Amino acid sequence: MDTIVIAGGIPERNDPLFAFSQGRPKAMINIQGQPMICWVLNGLADAKLVDNLIVVGIDSVAEQGEIQQRVKQSLTFLPNKGGLVNNGLAGLEHVYHMHGRHVPVIGCSSDIPHMQGYMVDDLIGRCQPLDRVLYYAVITPETMQSAYPNADRTYANFRGEKLTGCDIFVSNTRILHTNQKLWQAMINARKNPLAMAWQIGFGSLLRLALRRMSLDDAARLAGEKLEDEQPIGLVYSPYAELAMDGDKPHQIEILREPRGMNPAAKQ
Repeated sequence: MDTIVIAGGIPERNDPLFAFSQGRPKAMINIQGQPMICWVLNGLADAKLVDNLIVVGIDSVAEQGEIQQRVKQSLTFLPNKGGLVNNGLAGLEHVYHMHGRHVPVIGCSSDIPHMQGYMVDDLIGRCQPLDRVLYYAVITPETMQSAYPNADRTYANFRGEKLTGCDIFVSNTRILHTNQKLWQAMINARKNPLAMAWQIGFGSLLRLALRRMSLDDAARLAGEKLEDEQPIGLVYSPYAELAMDGDKPHQIEILREPRGMNPAAKQ
């Protein structure tokens, strides 16, 4: 499967992460001696079920060279389209035209450097038979807190359980032809479960607020709102590393700890 890595965000001076990025893309923040995105890309390159690696959002030729020099696999760079959603769309369009048909694809952020290849292969295995337009991976609080007790993650309260989302997902390029307005709004609200429920509808918002919505209900409603024939696929991952991103300064410091780093990425 081809993988699209979104890497275009540049923290501004009023962003707490500016102290780490100093005007460069967030993906270039130093983690254990190299840009954060290099750990991500080498983790993906180690996955047996990953093929082409496509990076969207790094426009500097110098930064592209710095990344490629540290990554064991040849990369394709696509220009920054001005935001998370537009960059994701550009990657999907590229994969679709490359194959000339709709195919499964992996989407991944550039700020989960503790991810390793076997975790990606495990996720793909859990998404079989790959017949949904989108598979969204979730992590339980117990899994997250046992690995990263100070991560300060946001959890959604469903009926009977709390969950947080991963920063890697499996999709199909036919998502390009679903309700783009909705999933763009969902992506923009991805850090706020109540805001995401609002996009699905007021009733969903109320049910989530009252903890009466089940995970199956959420998957079915999301599929309906995306105007697809099936619910989205929800899969549990046992690997907290897939959700441990660097959105806040203290999270960057956690990620700078050499937990489970792929030694091959240092070559």
